[in-house]
Amino acid sequence: MAGGLALAMALPATAATATPGAKSAPAAQKTAALPKSGIWTALSTGMTTEAPAPALWVAPNGVGWDVFPREISPNVWTYEATQVGTSGKVIKGPADIFATHWGSLEFPATLLGVGAKPLLVFSGAQGSSGVYSLDCVYGALGSGSAKWALESWSLSASCVNPVAAAAESNANANVLAAAWPGGFPGGNGVLYRIGLSTIIPAVPADQHIALSKADAGQAATVNDQAGNHHFYVAWTRIFSTPGSADGIYVKDVTANGVIRKAPGSGTASSSTDFPVFGRLASVNRNGKGGGVYLAYCANKSPCPQLELWKVGAAKALAVPSSANALNPTLAQGPGGRIWVAWSNRQSNRVFVTRTNKAGTRFGAVRSYATPCFDGGLLGLGGSPLAKLDIGMTCVNNALKQEQYVTQVLAGLSLSFPGTVHLGSKGVTVKITVTDAGDPVAGATVKFAGKTLKTNAKGQVSVTLAKSAKTGGYKISVTAPNYAAAGGTVSVKK
Repeated sequence: MAGGLALAMALPATAATATPGAKSAPAAQKTAALPKSGIWTALSTGMTTEAPAPALWVAPNGVGWDVFPREISPNVWTYEATQVGTSGKVIKGPADIFATHWGSLEFPATLLGVGAKPLLVFSGAQGSSGVYSLDCVYGALGSGSAKWALESWSLSASCVNPVAAAAESNANANVLAAAWPGGFPGGNGVLYRIGLSTIIPAVPADQHIALSKADAGQAATVNDQAGNHHFYVAWTRIFSTPGSADGIYVKDVTANGVIRKAPGSGTASSSTDFPVFGRLASVNRNGKGGGVYLAYCANKSPCPQLELWKVGAAKALAVPSSANALNPTLAQGPGGRIWVAWSNRQSNRVFVTRTNKAGTRFGAVRSYATPCFDGGLLGLGGSPLAKLDIGMTCVNNALKQEQYVTQVLAGLSLSFPGTVHLGSKGVTVKITVTDAGDPVAGATVKFAGKTLKTNAKGQVSVTLAKSAKTGGYKISVTAPNYAAAGGTVSVKK
């Protein structure tokens, strides 16, 4: 077990960089250096124990919630909540969400939404008697100011350390599900439950996915809300005999489908490069056709690259610039896009990218310096809005355990000739602005003293007269809901 949390202070912004998307591009394509990054705001003080990745959720009004555990004193635990405004600033908290504290908490927890209110799904033991002392999977419904209300239901019949409880809501039927490692008959495997029980512990018994000659390390549930509306349970398989059976696995439990192994996953994916308090990265795509996606390290240590796999696809997509990744995390983006974020174990920077609407190609990769001495564990708050809230726990440069939060926007990719030559009639420079290969119309481009708007193809063209000065011409590009981008064209005779 672990915990952590406390009060807020702002840290200075640090420089961000950008690298191109996943598909190879002509030599002329450039992705701009980004002049600004998110501002990491410290949320906790006095943390004494290692902390898990925070749980985040963004309300329909764009306000984000960041929830994480804190050990108040030995064997006295709580969760604290912070609200993040649409500008990325902390607008309330952190604040203790419970009127009565807990003797233990199991990690990580999951944050969902019920209308405009956050719902924390977690497990722990409160006191020595009563239904909340049993260490089952519980729920707590939040509000803006009052203490959160413990729900009168449970998501587990098994109440023996149901760690890594993960829940997902089915939009059609308002159904919750949870999954966690456990269930020893027939081999230690994964227990899961679809639907709430008004009796604590839940009845009837939890469902069980048995693993022979192996253990499950972490588990998650996802509902394909925009697709077939089925629930999927995913898990990390560890300590297998033979070892080649280790990896990332998933099953469509609604259809009682076959168990699938994520392509290219193995021991490094499920244990060697999987953080103790990390989450198994999973998300449902909210665009047409839906789909369930998992992210994980390819099977080599240190992590050579991250893979993003749509469950059922023959191959996974390689995530660009993701060597030495730690703790990949996924979240929904607008229009079917998927956010992918991770820490770099060498630089301690946080990297962020986003797919196109089809989830088949990556946009610009942005990286952020952090105040971390050691690689951070991340939680993401995605939404239909363009912004992404990032929560992070790490040991900072003062060698203290700390929780942080920031907010970022997606980057733009620019395609333009690096060098042009003035001919007898001058030269025309074409600049194309894209997001993960999709054209960005209406972007403002400043170049050679002119200000233009991109057309439906994301393009502008500027003609330089034959008498134009030689040298470097700066490009500046801005667009609503994107970070600014830029570059330089070298003009020669």
